[in-house]
Amino acid sequence: MDPLKIVENYKVRGGPALTEVERALTIRKQRIALSKSYVSKIRQKIDEAEDKLQFTVKSYLLSNSLGSGRFKNLSL
Repeated sequence: MDPLKIVENYKVRGGPALTEVERALTIRKQRIALSKSYVSKIRQKIDEAEDKLQFTVKSYLLSNSLGSGRFKNLSL
């Protein structure tokens, strides 16, 4: 009995056969690539939201500094 032949002949999902290991690695690499793409898109949306928030805050501060220097009609 050759241990390498036993491993290669044991072709079940998640098994130690080389073809199965290569298949599993390919799937994992694809999932990692998809995850990185998703994270990149989310980061871009966060950056855009941050820029919009900063613009809005600066606009409010500028409009209030031109007035009395205080926030008008501020109610929480």
